[in-house]
This record gives sequence, C-alpha cells and structure tokens, in this order.
Amino acid sequence: MSLFLFRYVRLIGNTYAYLRSRPVPLPPNPTYSKKDVTVVMPTADPTEQFAASLRSIATQGPGKILVVTVGAEKSKKARRIAEIVPGNIEVVDHGVMSKREQLCAGIRLVKTPLVFEADDSIFWPDGFIEHMIAPFEDHSVGCVGCTKQVRRLNLGWTAADVCNFIGANYLSRHNFQILATNYIDGGVFVVSGRCAAFRTNILADPSFMFRYLNEWFLGVGPLNVDEDNFITRWLVTNNWNIAIQSGPHATMETVIGDTGWNILFQKMFRWARTTFRSNAKSLVLERSCWRRHPWTVYAEFISSYFNAALFYDSAMLLSLWKATLNPKAMFVLALWVFASKMVKAIPHFRRHPKDLVYLPVYVLFGYVHSFIKLWAAFTVFDISWSSRPETTQTVPKSEKATN
Repeated sequence: MSLFLFRYVRLIGNTYAYLRSRPVPLPPNPTYSKKDVTVVMPTADPTEQFAASLRSIATQGPGKILVVTVGAEKSKKARRIAEIVPGNIEVVDHGVMSKREQLCAGIRLVKTPLVFEADDSIFWPDGFIEHMIAPFEDHSVGCVGCTKQVRRLNLGWTAADVCNFIGANYLSRHNFQILATNYIDGGVFVVSGRCAAFRTNILADPSFMFRYLNEWFLGVGPLNVDEDNFITRWLVTNNWNIAIQSGPHATMETVIGDTGWNILFQKMFRWARTTFRSNAKSLVLERSCWRRHPWTVYAEFISSYFNAALFYDSAMLLSLWKATLNPKAMFVLALWVFASKMVKAIPHFRRHPKDLVYLPVYVLFGYVHSFIKLWAAFTVFDISWSSRPETTQTVPKSEKATN
C-alpha cells in the first residue's frame, strides 16, 4: 500500500494541478515590450537548422539577438547567415567552446532589462515574446519558462520515426510535470535551457556568473552540463519566483530523435545523470526547496530516485501477490498501472493520433528507461555532453561581427 500511495498520490495531485493550470494572460498595459528583450543564442555549429531557428526568432522582433559562436570559421558561417536575416543581430566569437561560457559572454553584452536564452535548434510561434514577458508584471518573478513541443517529422515506418516519437513524448511529459508542480507550489524540477526568459540583472550578477562558471559535483568539474539546473536552483535559493507560461503562443518547437538512436540515448543518459546530481544538490546542499516548494520536493526531487518503472511496478505487483495471492487483484492493479501510464501521454496522442500505433513502444520504452536511470546512477560522475561537440576548449578568436 505504501508503494501505491507514494506513486499515485503524486500522480493524482499533479493531474488535478495540470488540468487547473492556465496561461498567464497578457496585461492591458504591459511594462515591457519586444524592444526590452535581448536573445542570447549560443551555438556550437551554425548549421541549416541554426539558420532556420535564427529566422524564427528574428521574425518575432526582439530588441537584439546575440549569437555567440566559437572560432573564426564558425563565426564566418554565422555572420553569413545573419546577413540575410532581418533584425538587429550581432555575432560574437567568444573563443571557448562551452555553453556556460558562451551564455555568459552574451549576457555581458546585454543592455535590455530582459534576456532570453535560446538554443540553436528551437522555433518560436507568433506572439511568443509578448506571452513570455507577461508574467514579469509580477515583480517577484525572475524567470519564465515555456512549454515545449517536438516536431513530428513523420519519417515513415523507420527507426528514426520511432526516435522522433519517443523524443516528442519525452518533452510532452515534461510539460505535464512543470505545469503541475508550478501550479501547486511554484516549483519546477528545472527550467529548460532550450529557451527561457530572465531578468537580466539576475544573470548579469557577478556572483551568479562566478558560481555558474565554477560549479563542481563532489570534486568533479567544473561542470559544463547541468547549466539549466544550476540556474533553476540559483533562482530558488535567491528567493525569485518562477513562472511557466503555456498555450499555443508560448510553446516553442524543437527537433529530437532525427539523428538516430545513438544520439537520443546519449541525451537521455546525460539528462538522467543531471537529475541525480542536481536533485541531490537541491535536497542536501541548498535545501531552500524544502521550505519554498514542498510538493515539488516530494513529486519531483525525491520521487526521481525511485521512479524506475520496471523495478517499481514489479515491486508493487510482487507485494500485492504475496499479500493476497489473488489473480483478480493482480489484474486490476496491472490495469491501473497501464492506465496511469497513459495520463501524461494523452496531450501528445491528442495532437498526433496516428502515433497510437506506437503505444506498445511507449510502454516498453518506459521500462527500458529504467535501465537508463540505473546506468546513469553508476556513471553520475560522467560530466560530458556526449551528444554534442562541446568541450571547454579554447579556440582562436575572430573579431566580433555585427549585422
């Protein structure tokens, strides 16, 4: 019974909160406008996808876009792309291939009160900026996260399509979790580094930058990964509120799974390791979350260490069998477990009903992910990006370029 309650009190509470959550409405007389926004866009390689992402962001008309590249060759590529994209775009060659370093290099140049962090593989809908800055009318809000959606590429009956489906469901489940916990107590397990909005003074604070660029985990570091988790924890420990904006105008798109199983699994191993490291820091070292976000502590931080479906489901079924020796009770519990797994997947299947053919894959992957988490626990000191060509490597600098 305790195993059942520990898992399903959380699910029922989160489901209620998710259904009750609503987007923050646009204010009639907004304090901020698009011109008060600078977008910092670190890139490891200005590819065609980067170009499409830059056009998508520029179309929304932010005050400025700072593209932070690494090395003369990549700066030239980014500059050529920026020259044909309308907008106030500056290309900055930082010289250190590190997302944290590149983000800080961009933030140091920001002169607007609000700054957006944007990956080089995301796409904004119309009205994105207006809806993302609306929660900043509350002066206690230091950060606004958005909901995320993976582009379904419809690659036919291929392994790549299955990867794309798994990635899409993965982020859809994240939306469920952050909207639910944020509604209940204002907490989130992380504000995604793919895209988020901040008050510039928070990220430009020298003490933040020093800690951000010098984070370690039990003697291993400095970390380049886990950057969005660090920012989330910093906001919590410094008493800033976090808002999650939702709705079609605040849902950015990205691409996951198009590069195949190897990259997808590398990302998931990295995300799982991040969860172990960051949640331990929140619970043991920083501890502000216990006071500010008790539901999030239970529903996300503590639960993350036990939420391995293969082992948890097996433990529940075995416990019930030993207690009752009743096949009917076993069937009812198995049916409940299956139905509960569908809750977070419903938003995705409503958007993409054709993906119902992948329902067995969805359930099976939930159990496969248990082994991903197990391996991540044993390799928690692996702090490599794995899935992207980023290291803290100094490369020759070129001059800044402005479009």
